[in-house]
Amino acid sequence: MNVSACSPKSAITTAVVSIVERKGSATGRIAGALEYFEGRLSASLGGDPAALKLVFVAVCNRFEFMCATLESENHHNIFKSLNSTGVPLGASDLIRNFVFMQTPPHEHDELDHEWWSPLETHFARTDGTLDEDRFSDFFRAFLMSEGRYVRPRETFCELRCDMKPRGFVWLDLAETLAKSAHHYSIITGRALDEDPGVSRALAHLNAFESSTTYPLLLVLFEHRASGKLGADQLAHAIEMLCGFIMRRFISGESSRGYGTLFVRANVRNSTQPIAALESYLLERGWPDDKRFIKAFEEFPLFERGYTREVLVELERRRGHKEPADLGSAQVEHILPQKLSDAWRAALGPEADRIHAEWLHRPGNLTLSAYNQELWNHPFRNQTWFSTRPATSG
Repeated sequence: MNVSACSPKSAITTAVVSIVERKGSATGRIAGALEYFEGRLSASLGGDPAALKLVFVAVCNRFEFMCATLESENHHNIFKSLNSTGVPLGASDLIRNFVFMQTPPHEHDELDHEWWSPLETHFARTDGTLDEDRFSDFFRAFLMSEGRYVRPRETFCELRCDMKPRGFVWLDLAETLAKSAHHYSIITGRALDEDPGVSRALAHLNAFESSTTYPLLLVLFEHRASGKLGADQLAHAIEMLCGFIMRRFISGESSRGYGTLFVRANVRNSTQPIAALESYLLERGWPDDKRFIKAFEEFPLFERGYTREVLVELERRRGHKEPADLGSAQVEHILPQKLSDAWRAALGPEADRIHAEWLHRPGNLTLSAYNQELWNHPFRNQTWFSTRPATSG
């Protein structure tokens, strides 16, 4: 028996109700299984009532239903062992089972329809199926927002241990998870924030694949929801995280340890979370302007990644009153990647050294939608932008 082959409880309930009552269109793996077997039976039996009866008798006689009654065994371990030969159960599978097992049976429908199903919609793929990995990642970030690091494989155990000392009240947990899941959707870029400045800051941060900041961001979003932070302050905090990550990247600092570094930022209980975050990042090696500028001037940005993201942000930060649409712009080398004779003549006898030294540095990179026209022509031949009509006007 492969337990993970079963749909989540909410999906099972919806599918079974649709199938039994013939209301709506059933979806999910239960509905898919029904469609599969209906197709196979229809093709094999050809509408013969006698053959269909034989199948019915065989199913009734040979189909087994197992019910395990436990005394001292841990039912979560049994649940995992049933799936030992199938696809490993993720944290979200185990947490779902734990939540429903700890809830009185007569409250299951309310828990499912009012809370759990809406919670899962935040982690649905485009085809409507649940992304179990993203759901598990959310639970891990939710736990780590309390300020302690949790290994991926320990997510379920940590949540279970976290709930036992204070007793399990599913409504309290469901409300907390619902708020955090909404924040998580915004943080991960699946939904836009109500404030454009916060959305822009998050887009910048997510361009650097900074999932290690998500637990900390959940705390900051909670502070805004409680009124401790304003939208401008939240956007500023996100920009600080961007600056910390990017400056360390440019300065050659390792990102190893970010998983614990951001989790341990002491901002949850601070009366001034922005000041506390800034102080914490400075203590953890936030490069100053002098060090960063020197490193940035010589950094081989084109070879190291995030080239477009950095150039777009530099353009945005200039504060143009008429900002350009950079959607079609591509990264362009001013000094071309392949030197032509004209470029060699312009650079002089040390052309190869200059080319190797400056080619991929930020000062030699720009954004342009004219890449094909620019190609590797020298500046003096760029008549497409230097000429003007003969007539005045």
